[in-house]
Amino acid sequence: MLTTEKRYSQSPYFRLYEAQLRQLHDLVAAGLGDSPEAEALREEMEAPERMLGAAELEHLNGLSADLYSLTDDEIYEPEPVCRTADELRAAIQVAWANRDWPRLLKLLREGQSGLSPDQVAFLRAQAYDALGHPETALLFQQKAAQLNPDYHVYHYLVIDYLLRLGRLGEAIQMARPLLIDGTAPFFLRIQASAILQRASIQMNPAEARLIQSEVLKALPTLVASEDFGVQPANVQVLGLITLAFCQAEMGQVSAAIATLGRAVSVSPDTPTGWALRGQLRLQNEPRGAMSDFEHAIQRGTQLPIAYLVLAHEELINERFEQCLELCQRGSSLSDGAQESALFHYYAALARWGSGADPNRVRQSFESALRLDPLNSGIREHYELFASAQAQWARAVADDVLRDVARPATGIRRIDNLPLIPVAA
Repeated sequence: MLTTEKRYSQSPYFRLYEAQLRQLHDLVAAGLGDSPEAEALREEMEAPERMLGAAELEHLNGLSADLYSLTDDEIYEPEPVCRTADELRAAIQVAWANRDWPRLLKLLREGQSGLSPDQVAFLRAQAYDALGHPETALLFQQKAAQLNPDYHVYHYLVIDYLLRLGRLGEAIQMARPLLIDGTAPFFLRIQASAILQRASIQMNPAEARLIQSEVLKALPTLVASEDFGVQPANVQVLGLITLAFCQAEMGQVSAAIATLGRAVSVSPDTPTGWALRGQLRLQNEPRGAMSDFEHAIQRGTQLPIAYLVLAHEELINERFEQCLELCQRGSSLSDGAQESALFHYYAALARWGSGADPNRVRQSFESALRLDPLNSGIREHYELFASAQAQWARAVADDVLRDVARPATGIRRIDNLPLIPVAA
């Protein structure tokens, strides 16, 4: 459930006013606060302002005050009952622990708390991000990195914001040197490799191969080092999965399978390694692939392909209840139309085979066709269902199950590898 403050960020008027407010502060920071451009912008801001409620405007007024800190012009709004710096810092720590972001922002405006300026900027970035303002969060995170350039975590967080906002060129420009910087903390170099991998999946194939080649030049040395073996399990898994992804994308499938074997050995409870290895093993090692997918599902994988492949396996072996369960679980995770269509398609066949209400079977077929109207296999079997008058005769079963092809896999492009949480 969205908090009231986070719902603000969903309002188009709020987002427009917020963007205009950032533009205005940019002009002020450049010494152009009284320029014709700034005056024109203030006039433009009047229209969305009239559509905002009092609580939204209060939130935006707080943001405006915070933006002044980006030019080292901190605006404090002390409460009637003043706190000592120690008391204020303790209250800030409680708000942080409780993830009470509006209170945290308000407390940071009360006065000096003994926190360093870079820590204040970091906390503001975290709060605005949690409240649904990643563009604003980026500004404060960049300020934190500027104030404390030797703290690599800040630079990583800037890269992460840039990537999330689709600013790939800037993200790559920052991540590249971090990957090969021998003075950077080891886990952040692993993080940089994951950032570059995440960026590559949003590029055209030629550009992606260049990035993946760069990762493959640096990452194998990192994962083979003694330092890698003493890293926490989540750091090792992230490095190995990132390496395996790049190996697979570059055609080094056997090497990728071996790398994922290391990943599941390091952390057997991490589902992503099992699911990715299952995809790569499916063509030449189907039994092993099925086992990997089962392990992934038992561990709660969020990758729909694991459920889809096993649902197909259960379907062609006429284990219809198991097929339906997998379709129901997998379809809730799928966001692709063609993939979602297959879940409905398999569910239709499973319901047909188990003698379910013909109306339920028809609904599943029609849902599949709405999602993928050009899929001839779905259409042909829907027509066969109608002509067979909903009877799952042995001849019909043989015709249908023989023609249901296993879903295509190959390693899926993943944009949500489990990055390591960092704290300032």
